[in-house]
Amino acid sequence: MNIYIAVFSFIIGCLVCLPLFKYLLSAVTVNASEFAAGYKKVKGRDPIEDAVSHYRNDSTVNSFTTASLVVLILPCIPASFLAVPLYFLIEWALGLFGV
Repeated sequence: MNIYIAVFSFIIGCLVCLPLFKYLLSAVTVNASEFAAGYKKVKGRDPIEDAVSHYRNDSTVNSFTTASLVVLILPCIPASFLAVPLYFLIEWALGLFGV
């Protein structure tokens, strides 16, 4: 397995899925501002400080942070599904030309 072709295929897959990355990033940023406003109104504390400082283990902030990270990593799945056939196509093309 050629790692350079694999990385190149994954980058091409990510570029194809770039609109999905942008859409989910905008969804997370919009929800984050709404979450921060609601959290500050209910709890009276800043959610960013609660997430960064480990002395307050608030499950609300932890679950929101985890969900946001999962949503941001989610577009890697279709990018990988695109990268695998592209990898074999490039390997076949390079083998065809004797490179």
